Amino acid sequence: MITIENYNPRLCDVWNTFVADSKNGTFLHDRRYLEYHADRFNDCSLVIRQRNSIVALLPANRDGDVIHSHQGLTYGGLIVGESMKVPLMLDVMDALIQHLVALGAKQLNYTPPPHIYHHLPAEEDIYAIFSRGAALIQRDILSVVRPQRHPQLQTRRQRGLRKAIDAGLTFAESDDWTAYWRLLEETLELRHASRPVHSLDEIDRLRRTFPENIRLYICSDSFSLVAGTVIFESRHVARTQYIASSETGRATGALDMLFTTLLDSIFAEKDFLDFGSSHQGEDRHLVIGLVEQKEGYGARSIAHDTYQLKIS
Repeated sequence: MITIENYNPRLCDVWNTFVADSKNGTFLHDRRYLEYHADRFNDCSLVIRQRNSIVALLPANRDGDVIHSHQGLTYGGLIVGESMKVPLMLDVMDALIQHLVALGAKQLNYTPPPHIYHHLPAEEDIYAIFSRGAALIQRDILSVVRPQRHPQLQTRRQRGLRKAIDAGLTFAESDDWTAYWRLLEETLELRHASRPVHSLDEIDRLRRTFPENIRLYICSDSFSLVAGTVIFESRHVARTQYIASSETGRATGALDMLFTTLLDSIFAEKDFLDFGSSHQGEDRHLVIGLVEQKEGYGARSIAHDTYQLKIS
């Protein structure tokens, strides 16, 4: 009943149509997003059918004898249609395991989309992979706000907002990605000795491909931009990416104005604003100060898990 084939470019339109109509897919699973960094990963994406109709997709890459779902994405997992139910998912998981064994893989590392990104409930995969012996190997927390019903802004964040207003800062959506990337790179180098995952050319190509999904918001003083964030917007969630603030921005509460405006105005009707995780390093340790800052805007936590399944 279940057949599986490796993705190939002739399936691009079919893949993207399925993602758009799925229970749990976002623009991150679109082939145009997946393939912007195709040179960095050995793609091993799969198309799964029942009686010739697609019932699931697995964005994936291969590293030796380990399959990942997908290391180039914040979340991957099986992307499924509205017809997906538990009995079918169990069959899909068994067929997937058999297929990976035939490929010579020995392990599947599986990171499903958090439930806030679902259009309909879609955690049949978590039960199925658990029932086949998968172990939880990583649990991050995501700091998430409901814009329409969130706790009161922390007093410190309220003071920062008043400071930004008194300093005459302004909020705007911006198309000046070059200027913002300069600020971002300077901030990351100075504070974390790191660089953005996306180069300016890559983010520019992606935002032109997905203009409704990838947007830039900034705060400025009279002279220049002083803070900003990139937003990855899906149907239910606006997710902050690449937050940066200059010394002036930090001194004048620019991020407090930025996030308050996003919550109370720009994304007030969104189901969730996702500040992402506050874990860093190879050991994924939790940075308490960072999570406390996000909680100051009314964020509370959901779990984002990765499972490991031995398949031989």
